[in-house]
Amino acid sequence: MDEFIVLMIVAFVIIGAMMLIGTPLAEWVGGEWPIGGVAGNYKSLASFDLGRVGWSETEASRTVRFGSFTLGQTQAETLKQMWSLGVSQGYFGADSKKFEVQVDQNVLNNLRDVKLTFDMGETNLYGNLIIKWNGKTVFDRLANLNRYDVVITPENVKESNTLEISAAGPGLYFWAATYYELKNFKVLGEYGPEKFMSFKVYPNEIEAWSKGILRFYTTKGQQGEIIIKLNGNEVYRESNPQHLVIKEFEYSEIGNIIRIGDNILAFKSDDVFEIDDVEFEISLST
Repeated sequence: MDEFIVLMIVAFVIIGAMMLIGTPLAEWVGGEWPIGGVAGNYKSLASFDLGRVGWSETEASRTVRFGSFTLGQTQAETLKQMWSLGVSQGYFGADSKKFEVQVDQNVLNNLRDVKLTFDMGETNLYGNLIIKWNGKTVFDRLANLNRYDVVITPENVKESNTLEISAAGPGLYFWAATYYELKNFKVLGEYGPEKFMSFKVYPNEIEAWSKGILRFYTTKGQQGEIIIKLNGNEVYRESNPQHLVIKEFEYSEIGNIIRIGDNILAFKSDDVFEIDDVEFEISLST
């Protein structure tokens, strides 16, 4: 066993010495190279080009997606949404809800109405469900298991609004509390005919703006005219547009229109268009 270890050490020393003086191991051993080469001549088994280490990126981008909608009809903006909320009122305590509801000025200018929609979940019907909008009672009744729509007219809507939801007392059921559970509660702002979409632009994007790219689909073969405005300025008008619409905006075109912070895209048509997969890509030079 000791002799074997000594032989292994000697072998490693000889191989190391050959490597130090630069003699290829195959040539020192002599004979043919296993794949057909001759001593001192080497045949490549495989080769590849590593190329450049790393990469360079000349452009970066951010895409804002707005989804799909029908143009030429009443539009609906979700102003507030709650999947579930409960209110109660008893002689020994109460649980009511109060919310602030903001309405964008563009929606407010074209507002047709605000609609409160909800499904009634659990309730004991001991007292009325009460809903107030800006201090005015718009719903005050027993609410059975059903779907409800409460319409608020435009003259009662401001940019900032207060929504209050509560329950009336249980009356003769003094030992209990009136309870209502509301499901799928939405506050919708219905307006039209323009469709408004908001997106933000950040300071670094203004500084490095290369181009903006607006893309969307229309149903193939639709007839009519589509007008698009950016912050109130017309940037696109086309009759009988193609199925896929791509509109590019160089900074020289919209530099005096685009702004840091909130920006508004507005689609308008007197004809009915199905508009799908609207997106705005901001491409930056880096």
